[in-house]
Amino acid sequence: MPIPTPPTNPANLALVDVVPQQSVACVPVEADLANGNMFLNDGTSLLAVFNETDPGAVATVTIWAVADEAGRTGTGANALPYPNASIGYQTTVAADAKAIFGPFRMAWWNQTSVNLGYVYVSVSTLGDVPGCKLAVINY
Repeated sequence: MPIPTPPTNPANLALVDVVPQQSVACVPVEADLANGNMFLNDGTSLLAVFNETDPGAVATVTIWAVADEAGRTGTGANALPYPNASIGYQTTVAADAKAIFGPFRMAWWNQTSVNLGYVYVSVSTLGDVPGCKLAVINY
């Protein structure tokens, strides 16, 4: 998988709060392929990815982590190069597929210098084809 460019000016994703025993509408928004996205995380957030791109356009999703309380700095084969990140998670979501990630432990995923309390997400598709959508659900 390619190593993406870290978000420089990520677009904020709105949270959908889920109340137990009630249903709620979740309307995903287009991923910002150029700038990345971010969402406020209180430790109960789930990231939903809806890859609605044209057939064959696989989306690469990268969730950026920060150095954790154990001092891990992201060295090794799976580390992503980002000044405020350590161990990131990167995977692909096939065309016409959906995926859910999280919850995100605040100490490992929340930004600590800029955009405090937010998790950074990058999405890329081959040829920057639009159509990959994101939603954040708090439970």
